[in-house]
Amino acid sequence: MENGYRQDLTLDRVCNTRGYFPGNCRWVSRKAQANNRTTASYYTVNGKTRTLAQWSRMYDIPAHVILHRIENGWDVERAITEPRHIRKKRESDDETQ
Repeated sequence: MENGYRQDLTLDRVCNTRGYFPGNCRWVSRKAQANNRTTASYYTVNGKTRTLAQWSRMYDIPAHVILHRIENGWDVERAITEPRHIRKKRESDDETQ
C-alpha cells in the first residue's frame, strides 16, 4: 500500500530486460502495462512517438484499420491521422432487406 498499490493496478517493470526488483518496478494500469510491452509497435507522427494503441485511441481509429492502411502503402502519418470514412447505407440497400 505504501508503494502505490491499488486493486485496479498491475505490477510493471520499467525496463523489460531487467528483473523484478524495487528500483525497476511500478504499479500501473493495464493500459500502461500494455504500452510497455516489448511487442508494442511504436510510430512517430509530428515528432511524437506513441504505440499503435495510443494513436488508435487518440484519433478514434481502430488499430487494425491503421495497420491495414500501412500495409496498403499509406505513409504512417496519413494512416494514423486521416479520419475513417464510414460508408453510408444507400436507399437501395434498405429496399433489398
